[in-house]
Amino acid sequence: MLYLEPKYIDAVKNVSQAADLYSLLQNAIQLEHSTIPPYLTAAYSLKPANSEIRRIIANIAAEEMLHMAIVANILNAIGGSPQISIPEFIPKYPTTLPMGIIGGLEVGLERFSKDLVKNKFMEIEQPENPIFEENDSTSTGASSSDLVTIGDFYREIINKISELGDDIFTGDPELQVVMGAGFPISQLFPITNSDTAIRSLEWIIKEGEGTTRLPFDDEDEPAHYYQFEAIFEGRQLDPDAEEEEEGYPYTGREIRFDPSEVWDFPSNQKAANYPDGSEERRRVDQFNLAYSNILRVLQEAFNGKPEEIGESVFLMGGLRRFARDVVSRTDPRTNMKCGLTFEFIEE
Repeated sequence: MLYLEPKYIDAVKNVSQAADLYSLLQNAIQLEHSTIPPYLTAAYSLKPANSEIRRIIANIAAEEMLHMAIVANILNAIGGSPQISIPEFIPKYPTTLPMGIIGGLEVGLERFSKDLVKNKFMEIEQPENPIFEENDSTSTGASSSDLVTIGDFYREIINKISELGDDIFTGDPELQVVMGAGFPISQLFPITNSDTAIRSLEWIIKEGEGTTRLPFDDEDEPAHYYQFEAIFEGRQLDPDAEEEEEGYPYTGREIRFDPSEVWDFPSNQKAANYPDGSEERRRVDQFNLAYSNILRVLQEAFNGKPEEIGESVFLMGGLRRFARDVVSRTDPRTNMKCGLTFEFIEE
């Protein structure tokens, strides 16, 4: 589970005007984004024989992008300006995640493995109250009352928005990013007042964690933690099965994993690891430029040109091809495939 530094909750409690929320929401945008490169790296490392796992992880990454978009819309709605196309927006992996994550969890850019799912991805997505296991003590050294989760942070934001009321929503509703993003209107809708902002944040909490009673969100999709656990267990949750004492069983459709069908590349590579002028460096730079261009288009979309969101969706669709060009290329110096680096390239 991810625990934030308590100072972020304290900062929200001390908010007295919309402008005080700007940096806090920007931090949340960067935290939501920070899991996307690790998830995509794992997904892109999977060959066609493991396409079901690749699809699940890619969908989770897309939903993290949705979370990012929702928070960006809230920031836009209260007069702020989301900053997305800046070099520091992409963490320098391996790293702890933004917002002062405590507990020592370090996340990097790694090829898929079940160990990665269990020890990193499930740890990132673990709900505050897992349904299938007792909520064991953390290794942070802090008492449970001192620990703050991302859910706690969003709930405190909800409380503050409710307190400040509709008067803080001074942004132009026409600039909200909604249509063309590829998400249903029930998930990505205009943020125009406190009610819509609160509803959107409550959806993020449920979509990421499930409810306190069920591992599913309001649309009967398993929350991220349980989707990753299904990959680890090799079977989907069976929502129609009778609930057992430990929760719903993983007795649904099989999720096959062939360990031999994963591109083998070293973890946490940097573009500088590949010589200038080499084909390997060209492919790595091409991928990084493609991802940087997506961030640039998102910057425009959330800062006055919402119609540009369709272009970002189009570019995202082509990113997998650039990734495949990288991970299928053998580095002649190591005889391993090349790794994705997710580094920002400025124009």
